[in-house]
Amino acid sequence: MRKSHKYALAVVGCLAFAPGAQADFNDKKPISITATGISTRSIFKAIMEVMHGLYRQDYPGTAATLKPSTVAGGLLALADKKADIAMAVPPVELRNGINGDAPFPKSIKGKVFHAFTIMDNLDFFFIAQKDWAEKNGIKTIADIGKKKPKMTLGLSRRGTYYSNTAAEQVFGANGFKIADVKKWGGDVAYSNTRNGLKDMTDGKIDFMFQGTIQPDPRIKRLAQARGIVWISANAATLQKVSKELGFHAVTMKNGTYPFMTQPEPTMRVDIYTMAGAHVPAETVYKMVKAIGENVDKIRAVHAAFRGFSLKQMAQKSALVDYHPGAARYYREKGLIK
Repeated sequence: MRKSHKYALAVVGCLAFAPGAQADFNDKKPISITATGISTRSIFKAIMEVMHGLYRQDYPGTAATLKPSTVAGGLLALADKKADIAMAVPPVELRNGINGDAPFPKSIKGKVFHAFTIMDNLDFFFIAQKDWAEKNGIKTIADIGKKKPKMTLGLSRRGTYYSNTAAEQVFGANGFKIADVKKWGGDVAYSNTRNGLKDMTDGKIDFMFQGTIQPDPRIKRLAQARGIVWISANAATLQKVSKELGFHAVTMKNGTYPFMTQPEPTMRVDIYTMAGAHVPAETVYKMVKAIGENVDKIRAVHAAFRGFSLKQMAQKSALVDYHPGAARYYREKGLIK
């Protein structure tokens, strides 16, 4: 009896000092965050610096650092507990990570969770040199598959899976593959959007398929320097590809660019921030709260984030659950049950 009594007291004592999910996270104690998944030259670097500033402002003494990497490298770092937050994760890379598909050597399922959606307005553009399009009779992506024109195709950098997977699937639905471009006597140029648009300005790229925040002033400047046309895509095809890849099929308004002559269907991509399963709920709660209660400061960073909102933050992929810390904050705000 005496041993049982002591055991019972010990259990009660442990419970008293282990409040777990009932803990009050609304203190000012510092947190520690190592972010990854972006490069030092990414647009997300600027937004990350503001977010880190908010953590330090709300929780003095906070240690917030960046470990530059690719998207896939960032997700693997979370799975291996070598970083806490992966900053800019598109749906395709997340899907490939969950499934253990290339470039992931293993599945990250159960090791990464949703913290917040950082962007929900990344749209694809399909633009071409006007003289090339007119010479080859190209008005739609389907025309490319039928006429097999010689061209230099501009795609995202190798390893940008969400963009180049989308291109391969859209092209496939129109009867050709990326590899076919070289068979037709052309070439494929892989680069980031900035360099791709520069090459288009210099006449080095004929047709470009990438994503950006639209309207993009760089595309407007391109249109002033050279004759540019929008190459139309089939709406049903984009809806099918969007469903497969976790995108949204949307329509760009006529006049988004001066060279557009009608509304054009395209695909929209959400960009997520993921938290590792190993990261304490308190840390993620405080991080998400610091951002959620300062959305105006995020919007002020860049025009790309002008629509940033608390509701947007809570949008997530069906592939993952909310991190417990993020879920707690979103429940407090009435965004999830």
